Amino acid sequence: KSGVIGTTELDYEEGTWTPVINNSTGTWTIASGGANYVKVGKMCHIQMLVTGGTKTSTADSTYFNSLPFTPAFNSIGNSMNQSTQNNHYPNTVSANGNWYLSTMSTAGTMVFSVTYITV
Repeated sequence: KSGVIGTTELDYEEGTWTPVINNSTGTWTIASGGANYVKVGKMCHIQMLVTGGTKTSTADSTYFNSLPFTPAFNSIGNSMNQSTQNNHYPNTVSANGNWYLSTMSTAGTMVFSVTYITV
């Protein structure tokens, strides 16, 4: 999709993507329709709903990859428990295309989101 504001054409796209979980503990499940993105120009916002799985140690290098667009540099995101809307955990999208999770435990559905600049 694209749009025009004044005389400037905008690059706009939205859709779903299929994240791949690596080095996980427990069973991680991406909720139905739960991995979405919106890209405007070089800015991409990704969000997904995840159930199950844990990451209880910083030594655990759980991460997602297969991002919809390649990051230009590292960006910081956030995750939280959807049910209680508390227990916020930082997460990082790396320029190598991996989305690293912080220490967390998922009791219920977790919402992960990050906005990053693409190459």
